[in-house]
Amino acid sequence: MPNRMLTKVALHGVPRSGTSWIGEILNSSPYTIYRYQPLFSYGLKDFLTPASTKEDINDFFDLLYQKEDDFLNQTKKRSSGKFPVFKKETYTHIVYKEVRYINILFNLLRKLDDLYLCCVIRNPLSVINSWLKAPREFRGDLGWDELEEWRYALKKNLNKPEEFNGYEKWKEAALIFHRLKEQYPNRVHIMRYEDFLSMPIEQTKFLYESIGLELTESTIDFLSKSMNTENSDPYSVYRTNQNDNSWRMELNPHIAEGIQADLQGSELEIYIK
Repeated sequence: MPNRMLTKVALHGVPRSGTSWIGEILNSSPYTIYRYQPLFSYGLKDFLTPASTKEDINDFFDLLYQKEDDFLNQTKKRSSGKFPVFKKETYTHIVYKEVRYINILFNLLRKLDDLYLCCVIRNPLSVINSWLKAPREFRGDLGWDELEEWRYALKKNLNKPEEFNGYEKWKEAALIFHRLKEQYPNRVHIMRYEDFLSMPIEQTKFLYESIGLELTESTIDFLSKSMNTENSDPYSVYRTNQNDNSWRMELNPHIAEGIQADLQGSELEIYIK
């Protein structure tokens, strides 16, 4: 099948939202080509911007189809068992996932009328708790102070518009997703991470239906394994017995109270209930 005939899918969420796991749920289909964070990869970094043309965006998906790259395919993680390996058949969909570049999405959806956007939104209390505990995200080893960094993550974001670390960037991303859903209700699918934890098969069926992807046993099998395989690595896609409430015991109360107070009465309050 020619690349331009494939259904295009973008998966976005802020760091520590569960996009790697949900990305692998999409990758588990025998009918998907899946690429991991291409706009952060060496070969395609910053390929798209908020001003990209329709031709630029189509060229980007052409390159995703053509490129075989260790980073895009996460070869090392798959060989180590942190990420799974799936058998593929005839491709119908091309999918990429990113935790950056949410700032380009208005332009992407405006320029490409055949693009689906899947947005992952996780409870911000869980996102910030997970972010503070992830050694490659919050650099406690460099002396970063969590009370200084949790809200704006200035040391991580470095004033780059494509970076979405910290609470204020979580809020910005969630509002972008909401506005895009209003503008493109049939092409934008918002997913709550905790819903996938509590109802993985039902949520996956809904996700697949929303982008016209057939659900197969390969995906059902991955869901079972991913929910029942123990792995303590913070970057693994296996999550045994996770209920997303660990922030209650681990997150600094000052941070938790700040987030809760800020969201009270807003349209985003639903994500902390």
